[in-house]
Parts: sequence; C-alpha cells; structure tokens
Amino acid sequence: MTVSSNQMKKKVTKKHLNMPSEYFGQMSNLDNTQGSSTLSSSVQLCLAQLALELSSGGFNEIMLASWNNLRHQQNNPSGSEEERLRIYSFLSLAHFFVTFTQLRCASDCKTEPSIISVVANIFDKHVFHWLRMTWEQFEETKSLYGMVLVSGLVKEMISFLDIVIVKGSHADKFACEALVSEILWNETNDDFLFFFQTAVKRYDPNTVQLIYLANVVEGLHTAACLLKRVSSNHATRGDEFYDERMVDNHVRLLACWHLNPQVLNNYLVSFLEEVFDHEVEHTLHEFNNLHLIYSSTIELVGNGNDHSGVHSGLRGIKRVTAAIIGSFMKNFYPMNGGDVQAKHFIDVVFS
Repeated sequence: MTVSSNQMKKKVTKKHLNMPSEYFGQMSNLDNTQGSSTLSSSVQLCLAQLALELSSGGFNEIMLASWNNLRHQQNNPSGSEEERLRIYSFLSLAHFFVTFTQLRCASDCKTEPSIISVVANIFDKHVFHWLRMTWEQFEETKSLYGMVLVSGLVKEMISFLDIVIVKGSHADKFACEALVSEILWNETNDDFLFFFQTAVKRYDPNTVQLIYLANVVEGLHTAACLLKRVSSNHATRGDEFYDERMVDNHVRLLACWHLNPQVLNNYLVSFLEEVFDHEVEHTLHEFNNLHLIYSSTIELVGNGNDHSGVHSGLRGIKRVTAAIIGSFMKNFYPMNGGDVQAKHFIDVVFS
C-alpha cells in the first residue's frame, strides 16, 4: 500500500509546537497563533521620532550617568523592588536604543560616526563586565525576567559591534576590534563567548522561557562570527561546541521557526550543517530530535506562505533535514546502506 505525501503530512503535521505564550512567557501577552508582535506603523513612527530626538539630546551621557548610579547602588545592595526595577528599566531602555541605532546603521550604506556615538558610552569593557555580573545575579536569584532582559541586550550589543566592524569608520573599527578582543576571548575561558556557550548548555526548558534560549543561541553565533572577523586565530570551535546538549537545544529552537528572528534561523541551519562536518550527526538521531526536525520541516513545507522569512531558509532546512533522515536511515538499515528507504522517505516528505 502506497502512502501519499499528503496523507503522511496530515498524520504528522500539527499545531505549532510552541505558542507565542510558551516562547515569550511573561514578556508577551500575545494570544494569537501566528506570533505577530509587530507594532503598527504609527507606533513605530512615533518611537522612531522619539528615539531620534533623544539621540540628539545627550542620551549617551544620560545612559552613562544612569549606569554609574546603578553600579554604585549595587556595591551596597538593598535588594529592594525599586532597585530591581531601576535595573530592569536601564536594560530595557538600553536595548531599545541599541536596537534602534543598529537599524539605522544597517540601513545606511556607510555608517556615520555620529550614529555610532549615540550609544558609544555603554560600549565599554566595564559595562560588559557589569552586564555579566548582573546576568549571574539574575541567575542566582531566579529572576527569569531579568535573565531575558540582560541576555537580549547583550545579544543586540554584540550584533551592533558586528555591524560596526563591517560598516564603521577606520577609527570605529579599531576601537571595536580592541573591545571584541577584551570581551569575547581569553585563555582562561572568562569571556562572553564561553559564557554564551555555557548558557546554551545549561538551558532548562522547564524553568526559563524559550526567548531566553533564542537570545543566547543567537548571541553565541553572532559572537563567534564577530570574533572570526577580528581574528581567524580564535575562530576554531572545539568538539564541546557540538555535544548533545548543544545539539538538543539548537533543535529545540528549530521547532520555533515561525517565532525566531530570521538571523537565528540561519544560524540554526548552519549549525546543523556543521554537525555533519564534524561527523557527530548521531547526536541528531535521538528520537525527540528526529521528531522535532521532521515535524518542523513538514510544517514549513506545508505552510510556507504563512510565515514571513521562511522562503529564504526553506531550501536550507529541507536540505539539512533530508541529510539527517538519510543518515538515520542508513544506520537503521545497515544491510543495504538504507539508500532505498532514505530516498523513498525523503521523496514522500518533500514531494
């Protein structure tokens, strides 16, 4: 009896594996299944105008003064709700302006120094050190909201540095390279690259919402790419970068393709391809990983028009999924190499 592709897809295709409320947790009150958090055009325009006005009105100095105040307060912590809210507010405001400035830089063919200078004061090794200490404090106190805020800010700051390296002036690039060398790599593993990697491995889906995992995975890969731009000597990824925990949590995010930023989805596909390059694809053959990969790909193939950004990565995820299924089938049918079974299965899935 021949099973048609539509019959098979109906059996395995189900609702999105993760609703927006499961992905964003308390960070969102979304109640729809499409995960649309896009603000209206009028609201975006008002926010952009506000940001421009504040950017030209000493925002850089205000942020530095606010950070200095917070740092001194944390030297004598009171543990009060007011103190915690001040930190949350600083992280949120910094995130908004770093993201806004990053978008301005990305939209220009060549980034003007005046644009970068808007947030220059918080791009300091001491600020990065404070952010890491604050992050660790949030972990100790189980402040999930704080963990999401600080991980999102650090991710955006690393991404901003990547843009500066590519499009900034000579002076900006020089300063950026010096900062990257300070914060992303050292011989004692006391750096943000190692910190991101550890955060991915330690992620517990039972305690922290998926947006946190999305932040740290995107931050990890952006940091690795940025470090490679600065120095190819630090670009080597060891075997620990592809161990089971790392693979499991990357696959976990694959099931959230429709909610992930497109840049994160591109990182996920590249990572799975690297798993094959390092000949550790057996880590993808665990049942839960196969189920998530297969279900996610079926959903994307069947509903590709429903989600923005899918088409640019669809061929990549189909290619990777086909390779994973083929590899598994060859191990499952060792007598003839599994070639016939793998081809039939892939034809049914992607027909």
